[in-house]
Amino acid sequence: MSDSSLDFSAASLQNSSVEVSRQLDIFKDVFLPTLSILLFVGSVVLSVLWVRRKAKENKNNFYKLKNAPDLLKISLIPLLLAFTATHVFSAFSVYYNSKVLNPSTLVYFQNLGVGRLFALSHAHFFAHACMYFLMAVLVQMSEGCLWSMIVAPILALWAGVFDVVSWWGVKTLSPHFEYLSILTGMSFSISFILMSYQILKAAFSKND
Repeated sequence: MSDSSLDFSAASLQNSSVEVSRQLDIFKDVFLPTLSILLFVGSVVLSVLWVRRKAKENKNNFYKLKNAPDLLKISLIPLLLAFTATHVFSAFSVYYNSKVLNPSTLVYFQNLGVGRLFALSHAHFFAHACMYFLMAVLVQMSEGCLWSMIVAPILALWAGVFDVVSWWGVKTLSPHFEYLSILTGMSFSISFILMSYQILKAAFSKND
């Protein structure tokens, strides 16, 4: 079986016996994926601007990690290791399902039942929101820069929402929603690294 590719001229849907070609649809293949990316970026930018404006009005008197009990500090290490493993296993799962078990992301989602996609969406929304909201709280207990304390948590939380949007977009509208999925995956992965570093630095740094 040859490996199918995604391009802006045509997309191929393959299985073990049939290859179905589809012509480029400007509305579904270009306009809607582009709009979804712009909505994602716009949501992040507006949220960051709102938080920055509020931060200037209110002094941050939040509890600081550097003053946390030692038990809480040491608990951060296995917590962040578990979250790291979550990202690693998720990345391997995406690669296995879209490149090994299936020839492309499009084929994977086309073969995925609606009921199963509902279940995956439910699990992703819940786990992602809980994980990154907890990290957002922890990073607010540190003293960092704009990127680690405001942009990173907002970017990660919005990326989790739009990641699921990209799944449904690939399945029901166009394979080009995969670009949104790639963007969101990169976004919350980079955000996770920034926040993890800031949290550990705040907890274990000896600087006052």
